[in-house]
Amino acid sequence: MQTEAPDTTIYEPDLSGDIHNQEELEFYLSSLLDCELTQSSNIARIQLKDFDFKPYTEDFLAARYAELFRAVPLAKVQGILMIAIADDADFYESIRNIEFVVGGHVEAVVATSSEIDDCIDKLYSTEELVGLDKDSSADIVDTTEHIQELRRQLQEKPIVQVVRRILLEAINKKASDIHIRPTENGIDYLLRIDGNMTLRSEINKRHLSGVISRFKILGHMDISEHRIPQDGGAKISIGGHVVELRFSIMPTIHGESLVVRLLNTDAQLFKLEDLGLAGTDYKNLLRTSHQSHGLVLVTGPTGSGKSTTLYALLQEVKKNSGINIITVEDPVEFHIDGVEQIQINKKSGYTFPRALRNILRHDPDVIMIGEIRDEETAKIAIECALTGHLVLSTLHSVNTISTITRMLEMGVKPYLVKSTLSLVVAQRLAKINCKHCREEDKTVLAKNLNLEAALKHIKWRKSKGCKECHFTGLKGRIGLYESLAIENEFSDAIVEGVTEKELREAAQHVKGETLSNHAIALAQEGKISAEEFIRLQINI
Repeated sequence: MQTEAPDTTIYEPDLSGDIHNQEELEFYLSSLLDCELTQSSNIARIQLKDFDFKPYTEDFLAARYAELFRAVPLAKVQGILMIAIADDADFYESIRNIEFVVGGHVEAVVATSSEIDDCIDKLYSTEELVGLDKDSSADIVDTTEHIQELRRQLQEKPIVQVVRRILLEAINKKASDIHIRPTENGIDYLLRIDGNMTLRSEINKRHLSGVISRFKILGHMDISEHRIPQDGGAKISIGGHVVELRFSIMPTIHGESLVVRLLNTDAQLFKLEDLGLAGTDYKNLLRTSHQSHGLVLVTGPTGSGKSTTLYALLQEVKKNSGINIITVEDPVEFHIDGVEQIQINKKSGYTFPRALRNILRHDPDVIMIGEIRDEETAKIAIECALTGHLVLSTLHSVNTISTITRMLEMGVKPYLVKSTLSLVVAQRLAKINCKHCREEDKTVLAKNLNLEAALKHIKWRKSKGCKECHFTGLKGRIGLYESLAIENEFSDAIVEGVTEKELREAAQHVKGETLSNHAIALAQEGKISAEEFIRLQINI
């Protein structure tokens, strides 16, 4: 039974500045020994983020024991192994176990659980943590003649544990995607966190076929097929989380590349007031959520947070307990109590249009369509809104005005757009500069942006990268929004052959803050860089 971690006190030896090398680290630890740490009722607490570990440090304690006992080796001082133990672990039991494993005396200090986890990830490779060494015999040749052997080997612990650890790390770090990308000499394992691709580690090329095949089995794909792309899906329970997985495998010149999309179905949904909407934008969405009919579209490029906004709006709509809400999604990203959610299946022919036709006979009050992708879906969505239903959906377009012209280009008649479209919300997700390493942006790109009349007053800032942001220069994201209510004074402009320019002029009196206004304000505050401003693709 795990006991509570002992009370800890901060021990501060007489050292100035940060510790950057092994000599300083050993001097620091020697000072702890000089204070007869083992005879004290207090235990020193240290900040592991200040330590610069040497490549051979992990030789002091095997990876599997570091993870098992929640400890990392620091150095050997006077023949004694110094370790740091997580503050949520059984402190004295961990020391006894590690002393038995290493066959010698061990001294310990305490660090936070998160710092221990970060150090374990930094010191040890994924292969080491699951006991799969670089010369392992798990080099699997999955030709058609060896499929049964491959299946047997894939059930063995090392490959299964590699995949399990990859999934657990992605969930714990709140990653949206896992990338297993083969290169000429190895395998890059990356996570997409807050929209940024982060290289986690390299896996030996010998294990590519085993790891990919294990994911194929999870996704109910053909492990003997390597020449064509494959897609799959799975729902798993791991680490106390229920997660929907979507797999995409593509053959490349160096081997099969894998991307796993993670949909944490038990993650907390955002509420409308938590999205960062302000003023007119928030009022428009709140008012729309109480309408009995009409079409509401949330638009933006891939990865702009459209689904998050749609689910938040659905949460607001759901407060009216007297209505029947049905969703059609691909995939179902969140499970909502009290809402009937339908997963489409292209392979079986159960598409958005077919599902929507069936839904209309199921007595819905509110219909949520994951995405309008084609003319047929657009026309059925309009039909649903026209017959007295509130329809919520997403569409790929760059701003509110272009959403209307996109609908017209899809073949929807102008009079149908005028009579059904209630509100359009366009949005982006901007990547925020890390405030800990932010500095003046003197790049040519920043200077060129200052040539624009609307941007000439901005002093551009960017972040160079530090430990706080995992050396990406970015930390967190923020939503940018613009909304357009389709009201009488504007809807009259929606006619056959209308141009985007004409609609923009007509919207001057009804549209509130624009995406460009929000982006410029963020740039003035130093929150986004010139590079990010360009990436957002916002018309000034």
